[in-house]
Amino acid sequence: MCVDIIKQMNFDSLSDLTDEEDFILGTMLGYDRMNQCERYLKRKSHNRKN
Repeated sequence: MCVDIIKQMNFDSLSDLTDEEDFILGTMLGYDRMNQCERYLKRKSHNRKN
């Protein structure tokens, strides 16, 4: 079911995803939740600086 949901997401590249979409996608694909939290916080921090 998760893969079906991901297939319905409209993006051409992973870099097109918002920080939140990236987090949800990684979590849905089974990546380590704590690593996804760290990745999200880093992306959010980086995006605030730009």
